[in-house]
Amino acid sequence: LCHPDSQPFADARNLLVSISTNMTNSMAALKAATGMILKNLENSTDEKVKRYSEIITHSCYKMHRIAGNIAAVSSTSSQFFSAPTYFDIADMCRTLTDSTRHLLTSLKTSIEFVCSADRISFYGVYAAIERMILNLLSNSIKYTHDNGKITIELEEKEKYITIKVIDNGDGIAADKLCDIWNRYAYESNPKDFRDASGLGLSVVYQSVSLHEGTAVIESKDGNGTTVTVKLPLRRPDEIVVRDELSPYINDGMQPLLIELSDVLEFDRYNSNYMD
Repeated sequence: LCHPDSQPFADARNLLVSISTNMTNSMAALKAATGMILKNLENSTDEKVKRYSEIITHSCYKMHRIAGNIAAVSSTSSQFFSAPTYFDIADMCRTLTDSTRHLLTSLKTSIEFVCSADRISFYGVYAAIERMILNLLSNSIKYTHDNGKITIELEEKEKYITIKVIDNGDGIAADKLCDIWNRYAYESNPKDFRDASGLGLSVVYQSVSLHEGTAVIESKDGNGTTVTVKLPLRRPDEIVVRDELSPYINDGMQPLLIELSDVLEFDRYNSNYMD
């Protein structure tokens, strides 16, 4: 077997990144075209045509998410999406929670955010943390049913922050937990596995690794799941930024519509919600 750092693996990673980039560009062009169609249909009374346009746009976002995840998991764990910056991670989590709740108005599951402070300054890669949280939210939403509850908890300690995503959904079978972070794992029955493609949680794990943090999943089949992420609080001179390989490009698409495309309904992909 080839070592992951060997040239054949490097060539394969670069090929996957190239494929995902071309997929992203194609999806962006298709999304722009359907956006123009949707705009021209705003005053149309043909609901069937509107519905078809929303389905096409929704599919574009799902393909964009898949392409982005392929690029992300194909890069090495030491590579950042982009340069790190200071940002308010409490405000990020609060905004993502509120926006997700707004997009999922028909959802009978409550989504709450709990934080120990109004503001928490964090130095890291904004896009990577955003993608991580949205992937965790997407998984919880997908496997939490009506009248369920999802909570994002954020707490600042002396040298690190803790992010918990807690749900009372289906849970994960014990024999699946050992492979839960494996990017190559695949489960034909998505009810038994958090992400059938094996990519979503790999993106989460990579984002955690990029910030030299830790992630732990606690779950019991039929009794909910808790994902706990710990990220160290660092100064700018403590982080080494590598060459960028898989930038987080959304091409004008709102990150929520991309990362939550697995759980959003078709009718959210219209001119009322898109850029």
